[in-house]
Amino acid sequence: MSYKAYVILDSPAEKTAQMIKALQNRPGVVSVDLLDDSNELMMVVEAPQRKKLAKLTIQAISSADHMATVMKLLTTTSVKYGRAQSKAMK
Repeated sequence: MSYKAYVILDSPAEKTAQMIKALQNRPGVVSVDLLDDSNELMMVVEAPQRKKLAKLTIQAISSADHMATVMKLLTTTSVKYGRAQSKAMK
């Protein structure tokens, strides 16, 4: 099982490239993408435990805190389901 956080950050245009570089080098950050036609970034953080995910997400956001505003934070849990379980969920 793994846990992911999807974070949308609003970035000033002049700081966007700097923010992307800074966030990409943070532990747990698996991707940082610029949303089309905006100054918003989508950052994805992944960890094997929920507590670790929280720690890594807070550290990544804190590293960009002086450059960005957190717009939205969503978390997910990835579970591998067996064939019978996945059919039951449909």
